[in-house]
Amino acid sequence: MTLSDIAAKGTVYHEAFHVVFQSLLSQEERDQLYTEAKALYGDLDMNALEEKMAEGFREYMMTKETKGLG
Repeated sequence: MTLSDIAAKGTVYHEAFHVVFQSLLSQEERDQLYTEAKALYGDLDMNALEEKMAEGFREYMMTKETKGLG
């Protein structure tokens, strides 16, 4: 993964999600996440769902210190 030094804040989290999702999860784990993402984001194609999940992870990482999970 290569990132530009002018990338938007939080881009590293978004792109790291893609690396983990595609490289470290099994197909079964990815399919489970796609199913959950469809329930949350609607009936989108897999690429769009992965983008939504990556952006959700970025947003979570950028705000986790102030929001928390509760």
